[in-house]
Amino acid sequence: LGTLSNTGSIFAFTTVAGMTLQQGMFVGSLGSMGLVNNAGTIFGPSGIRNNGQIASIANSGSISGFPLFAINNVGTIGTITNSLGGSIGGGTAILNNGSIGAIINAGSITGGSNALTNNGTLGALTNSGRMDYVNNGTVGSIGTVANSGFIVNFVNTGGLIASINNTGTIAGGTTN
Repeated sequence: LGTLSNTGSIFAFTTVAGMTLQQGMFVGSLGSMGLVNNAGTIFGPSGIRNNGQIASIANSGSISGFPLFAINNVGTIGTITNSLGGSIGGGTAILNNGSIGAIINAGSITGGSNALTNNGTLGALTNSGRMDYVNNGTVGSIGTVANSGFIVNFVNTGGLIASINNTGTIAGGTTN
């Protein structure tokens, strides 16, 4: 699929043949998508699950996943852009066990446990908005972190971070 543009609502709380669907949107392991452009609402136990390839996710609306993940990536995502006024939230807002080229946040990324849990590869994290609790896991790798916004807690539990440039606020501490 080349482009998915949503200005309405995509919900996934459906039971089919006794099976509960777990994603608002799902890209399978052999699937690929160019652009996911969301100005509406994507909501489900997992908002977006990617096992394949997504070139870009652009959000100016709301992507939510409760109790699981707003964005659950085990495949490849080129760029996730959350614009000013955009919201990404879930039990964990973004879980990366695959590869993401860049996360660019000017809005709000929050989670019941983490805004971002990175156990994969993340090329760059650029934040001028708000992120609550960023965790780079023991096998996670982040190229560059540039923060001019507000991050509540930044924890590196043994992964690799090449560089951090902070001109904003990291409250609650940074643990490496």
